[in-house]
Amino acid sequence: MNSLPVIPLSTWAKGKSDDEVSDFLKGFSCKKNKEVQWFLRKLSMKFARLNISATHLVLSEDLDRIVAYYTLVCKPLSVKADELGEDSRKSLEDFCRLNEQRGCYDFSAYLIAQLGRNYAQDLTETISGDELMDVILDHLRRMRINLGGNVAFVEYERGNAKLLDYYTRNGFVSMNSHSDSGENDKLAQLFRFID
Repeated sequence: MNSLPVIPLSTWAKGKSDDEVSDFLKGFSCKKNKEVQWFLRKLSMKFARLNISATHLVLSEDLDRIVAYYTLVCKPLSVKADELGEDSRKSLEDFCRLNEQRGCYDFSAYLIAQLGRNYAQDLTETISGDELMDVILDHLRRMRINLGGNVAFVEYERGNAKLLDYYTRNGFVSMNSHSDSGENDKLAQLFRFID
């Protein structure tokens, strides 16, 4: 597994001016997904200051370049019971109850809200998508020691077969769920238990 340093953006930014932070974040380029690039450059620091989400930078060994990043947030989630297999239902029942009126399991889960790799041409250190997911899941395993929590989920644009394959390969399964993102018609959700 890749062993590049991971530092919360808010920690990295302490003592630095807004211009220094902005210039550093501009070194991240993701032409494959401009939204991932835009979020890191324009919103990640604001969201960190407001404690809306926590962005983590995967940095080069000398700490001077962003190799990848991911953003985590804890959110409420409702999963329809009739859409789950027996094993998933039993696992959920270990830590939440079925809302019988709605036919859903309601609980908090870790949303992997953003993740992306830096595709800047002059970057010498890299991380694969699967290695990045390993870093994220390892981080969530460490977090749950202090906070609890058993489920991670992702949201992605419906019909994006490449992302569906990536998440499925990394242990995420489809669910018929509802989060408060307000974009449920455009977004599909996948979840996995944090083992």
